[in-house]
Amino acid sequence: MKKISFLLMLLSITVYFSACSNRMGSDRTTSGRTTTGGGNTGDETGSSTGGRTGSSSSEMNMRAEFVKDAADGGMAEVQLGNLALQKASSQSVKDFAQMMITDHSKANDELKDVASGDNITIPSSVSSDHQDDIDKLSNLSGTDFDKAYMDLMVKDHQKDVDTFEEASKNVTDPQLKSWIDKTLPTLRHHLEVAKTTRDQIK
Repeated sequence: MKKISFLLMLLSITVYFSACSNRMGSDRTTSGRTTTGGGNTGDETGSSTGGRTGSSSSEMNMRAEFVKDAADGGMAEVQLGNLALQKASSQSVKDFAQMMITDHSKANDELKDVASGDNITIPSSVSSDHQDDIDKLSNLSGTDFDKAYMDLMVKDHQKDVDTFEEASKNVTDPQLKSWIDKTLPTLRHHLEVAKTTRDQIK
């Protein structure tokens, strides 16, 4: 999820200027146009491109990138968890790996529903960065694997928690925000268990 923090910053800027533009536009009088119902004009109804109505093209693109990166990270956690079940020597590490498989598989399935509602195609395989981590850990075993895996889990989940906390503040789409807010406590729990497990094996 290395790109998500940057994307969230751009999303915040986009939402801010969009809000400013909407306020300025509401103060101007329009000529040759009438409004009905809630006061929406033809220009407003045509502002979204794909996905749910009411979203700008730039916001949709950034939302799609967030979803894709989140799905990429979730798939990587499942694959790394399966690898840990095979190669870890510590039972506590294997227990943590099983939690990764169970929790991230569930979150990934829920994210697929969010992506489907937004017409977002999520990746079918992990990114090259995550594949590099998998390849490196594949060459380790026993206590060396345990230490490297848990160090990676602490680093990844700290980054994920920071990213999802920022996303919770900035994402405006209700369905995606609901998924983020539901997933965030699980990620915080993973981070705490990862730290405890890492300290135990050292």
